[in-house]
Amino acid sequence: MTVAQWRARAVIDHAAFAHNLERVRALAPNSAVMAVVKANAYGHGVEALKPALEKADQLAVIDIAEAQTLRQLGLQQSITLLQGVNSAIELQLCQTQQFIPAICNPSQLALLVNWATEQGAEAAPQFCLKLDTGMHRLGLNQAELAEALSALQQAGLSGPYRCMSHFACADDSAEFTQQQIQQFDALIEGQPLASQSLANSAAIFDYPDSHRDLVRPGIMLYGATPFPDRDAAALGLKPVMSLQAKVAAVRALSAGEAVGYGLTWQAERDCQVLVLSAGYGDGVPRNLPAGLPVAVGEHTAKTVARVSMDSCFAVLPSDAAVAVGDIATLWGQHLPVDTVAKACGTIGYELLTRVTARVPRVAL
Repeated sequence: MTVAQWRARAVIDHAAFAHNLERVRALAPNSAVMAVVKANAYGHGVEALKPALEKADQLAVIDIAEAQTLRQLGLQQSITLLQGVNSAIELQLCQTQQFIPAICNPSQLALLVNWATEQGAEAAPQFCLKLDTGMHRLGLNQAELAEALSALQQAGLSGPYRCMSHFACADDSAEFTQQQIQQFDALIEGQPLASQSLANSAAIFDYPDSHRDLVRPGIMLYGATPFPDRDAAALGLKPVMSLQAKVAAVRALSAGEAVGYGLTWQAERDCQVLVLSAGYGDGVPRNLPAGLPVAVGEHTAKTVARVSMDSCFAVLPSDAAVAVGDIATLWGQHLPVDTVAKACGTIGYELLTRVTARVPRVAL
């Protein structure tokens, strides 16, 4: 794709991703890194990030469709399916393509046990037992785990086992997180284990006793914060995505004139309004508030007016030198995505994953 063909794009910085991955390794030096790349690498594009993803020890996605995409791109690491599989066909694909399904509920356990009973234990794929330690979203509780271990042993799948769990609030509750760690240790006590995995991004920073064999960084790899009150730069992270748009028009407005749907913003003085070629159809939040900084060349414009499907607006003084075709950066190095998200009443995770498919991901 040539420069002339794009109107909005997400620039993906491999060096920033590599930096963030090394930050994980520095914080958890005795653990392997399972990079979480679900939702198209948190909206960044697994294809654009492929060379950087190859540096991770393992990968994790939600389902088999996402895992197959990684294999089609040539990524060879083991891939864990965080929500497991739900059919015999999917189990067979796990066996042939070396995917590791999480066993999240009794029905998935029954599927695996039936497969091993009918096909032979040696034909069963590798798998991971997902344990519910208090989040109550996915995972086997204490009674279900006891039944699972008995059923697995009867089917010839006697371990050692991979086990994982997920923290509910490692970003803001030390007491509950420690309870979850203790519950996990109680559940796995005495069991033959191949690996343990607990730590998400927040826990990688704050709970070294949860690092275990595998850490599972997600949002921190992409340079955004897992915490509500600590910014990414202070955590030593670098933003991987810069969302950019071309200046589609420069409109000279006099004081009192308005712009955009509903004419919700009026110029207080003579100015120039930039029409930027990215809107909510590209992932710019429709509730983007006025006053956020937008980098345009050497200038810092401010967002104004109502976001449209294909465009949004920013204002500059009348004497600022700016032209159609200039590049505006809505978030990235100059403005963390977390800052934009907070202003919109959401989190960086959502804005990154909401960047739509029509926006090309361009790797640096």
